Amino acid sequence: MFDSLKKNADIYVSLEETDQPMTWCDDCGNYGIQKALFQALTLEWRQPSETIVAYDVGCSGNESDKVGLTTIHGLHGRVLPLATGIKIAHPEMTVIAHAGDGATLSEGINHLIHTVRHDRNILFIHHVNATFGLTTGQASSVTLPGTKMNAAPKGVDTPPVDSLRILSGCNPSFVARTLSYDMDHMTAVFQEWLRHPGFAYIEVLQLCPTYNRVQNREWYERNIVHVGQGYMPNHESFLGCLKLAKMPVGVLLNEPRQEIQTRKNLIQEVRKYDITHLLE
Repeated sequence: MFDSLKKNADIYVSLEETDQPMTWCDDCGNYGIQKALFQALTLEWRQPSETIVAYDVGCSGNESDKVGLTTIHGLHGRVLPLATGIKIAHPEMTVIAHAGDGATLSEGINHLIHTVRHDRNILFIHHVNATFGLTTGQASSVTLPGTKMNAAPKGVDTPPVDSLRILSGCNPSFVARTLSYDMDHMTAVFQEWLRHPGFAYIEVLQLCPTYNRVQNREWYERNIVHVGQGYMPNHESFLGCLKLAKMPVGVLLNEPRQEIQTRKNLIQEVRKYDITHLLE
């Protein structure tokens, strides 16, 4: 990997070109996610000029003005329709969207469901840290019962949302789970999406050492299971993952939909008109 990154160093450097300092906490999992994504884009020869990144509100969105890419910071819970509009208007571009627990499974859960159904070629990175870090540590929709948070000092008393079970009913074509502290694994998972023709939901189990000290690296290592090399990422295997006692990690589903690949893009069906005379 190092030799390939070195060979394409100009791409990597361009991705990082900015004069704005990062504002994440020390040891935040977002640092690892950013670097792994940059590595994947570099290894797959994706130029910054060919990539657009949409951000939701949250800690992950603090990156929007600090990278050498075309970016847009949208409304809370609306990053997926925003990314869909970008992809429709610019089908030739690599389109990536970032969001946390609230934008994905609270305010934006309806958009997640329908974006999965439509299966446009977008990478969606769900930053799962089980807390609302930007607003200083409230419980999110995936916080474990009993976890004490700033707004739940006696512990969370509601069950978490199971994202994989929700996705399983929407006929997804690509589902993966990875870890913010495993750079090589994250990079490989992001690379696999870059070769996938449809929508990809990638859940990154992210460390938040400031507001969620329960689900630290040691906790994850006790509660995850990596799918093996012989694992076939089809729908049957994906449904089997839902029955596991531990959290499955890896590319859990990768089955492109044939009908989606031959679908015309809306922008291709609309005739263009010259309206310059209307602007005079």
